[in-house]
Order: sequence, then C-alpha cells, then structure tokens
Amino acid sequence: MLLKFRLRSVVSIFGILLVTAWASSAGWTRSNAELGRQQTVYVPIYSNVYFGDRLQPFNLTATLTIRNTDPAQVITVLSVKYYNSQGKMVRNYTDQPIELDPWNSNQFFVKETDITGGPGAFFIVKWKAKTQVNMPIIEAVMIGAAANQGVSFICPGQIIKNSRE
Repeated sequence: MLLKFRLRSVVSIFGILLVTAWASSAGWTRSNAELGRQQTVYVPIYSNVYFGDRLQPFNLTATLTIRNTDPAQVITVLSVKYYNSQGKMVRNYTDQPIELDPWNSNQFFVKETDITGGPGAFFIVKWKAKTQVNMPIIEAVMIGAAANQGVSFICPGQIIKNSRE
C-alpha cells in the first residue's frame, strides 16, 4: 500500500514537472510585460468532465482568479459573468465594479455541486484602467476528487477584445 502511494506521488510530481515544462515552452510564461488599458476576456470553465465508456460525469470546483500584475496602478474589474454551454448567462458575479490595487487578486467560485454551466461553461471578464498597465492574469483552476482519484488543471483566459488606448 505504501509503495503504491509513493509510486503515485512520484508519477504525480513527474506529471506536474512535465506540464510545467510544456507550459513554459508553449509560451504560457511572459518574458516581457504586455500593456493594455481595457479588455474583455473569455475564460473556459469545466463544471464537469466525462470519464469511462458510459461517459460518467466527474464534477469539478472552479475558481476564477483575476490578478493585477501591475506594481503601481489600480485596475477596475467592470464585470464577471458566468455562462452555460449554450451561451446563456447563468450568474452575474459583480453588482458593481471592483477595484484591484497593485499586486492584488480576487477570486470567484463555482461549487462542485453547481452543474448549471455544463461542460462548456465560461466566464466573460471585463476590466479597465485609467492608464496603460501590465495586463492582469485571468485564469481558472478546476479541481475535483472522489474515491481516491483527483483531477486538476488550469485554463488561461483568452482576450476577445483589447484596447491599448
């Protein structure tokens, strides 16, 4: 039992290192800061994934994180909206704009039991700043665990509208 656990741990660590190396080579890390003033960002969310021949759903918890990467300027999150697989808005997470001070972050959660989004759910995040700033990192982390099995992965946001002016 202990050997099986250690082997799983070694395999898991190797997998994390492999994914990290792949992500770096795929351009997920930034060497030069990109500047912007306003964006609309699409972030895919998986409220579940399917496994097995019978396509059993495996529910996941999702955490959307918005990180202000600018060391000196505030950014304003105008809206965070959650949509289902058919593109219909399920929930508006922001009643009013949220200011993120330099280096600050904010998180928004979709519970594991919340399956209203479906496997093709997504967030649309809109933000702006008074001047050009380092563009924030906007990404989602999905995680689920059941019966000694677990899965976790990230989905980076995709800019769908950008303004540098």
